[in-house]
Amino acid sequence: MNRVWSAAILDATPRSGDVARAAALRPFVERADYLLDLHTTQHPNEPLVLAGPLLRSREFARMTGLADLVVVDRGHAQGPRMRDYDGFADPGSAKTALLIECGQHWAATSAEVAYAACIRIMERLEMAPAGLQAPNVSLPDEASRFVEITMPVTIKHEFVFALPLRGGEIIPHAGTVIGYDGGEPVVTPHDDCFVLMPSQRLWAGLTAVRLGRLIAPPQRTALPG
Repeated sequence: MNRVWSAAILDATPRSGDVARAAALRPFVERADYLLDLHTTQHPNEPLVLAGPLLRSREFARMTGLADLVVVDRGHAQGPRMRDYDGFADPGSAKTALLIECGQHWAATSAEVAYAACIRIMERLEMAPAGLQAPNVSLPDEASRFVEITMPVTIKHEFVFALPLRGGEIIPHAGTVIGYDGGEPVVTPHDDCFVLMPSQRLWAGLTAVRLGRLIAPPQRTALPG
């Protein structure tokens, strides 16, 4: 359901089970001015926000402080996510969406981070009911580390990692071999290369890992829209 968020896919027939589930949520997504898309990861990494390429989303990620680490990315080759749907990815729209990776799949702490993030975003939008109690999860006042994805590694053949990567590593030298795709080496594109979310699902068409570099946070502004 995480890779079907375009009108062309949602309107197509016949529908798969995942598309049918997304289609049932579609009216709620289309009515939203702000969207928080909740996810978890394969590895036990720190929480992070995937803000997408739009400046308004980066500004919103900084000021909400859902996680200290914000990733500026353009999505997956295998399909658009809820965060990418319709006006949320339109530079001319005021609709604003963030995706948060709350921690490892099935971990109880991931659910706590997700709940805390939901409460935080309602508080920053002045939508939180009085007396709402957040879980005991420490969130930053605002995000301070921003990473721009410079090279998503989409698998062409059969991928194997050459290094034991979990995500969050910074590889100091350009040209470092991180894996092989069909026997061809995949190397870091620049110095101080940030490793993000290496996958354990390594088959053709999927993203093996994303590589990026640290960038300056956006300037402080008012809420988008």
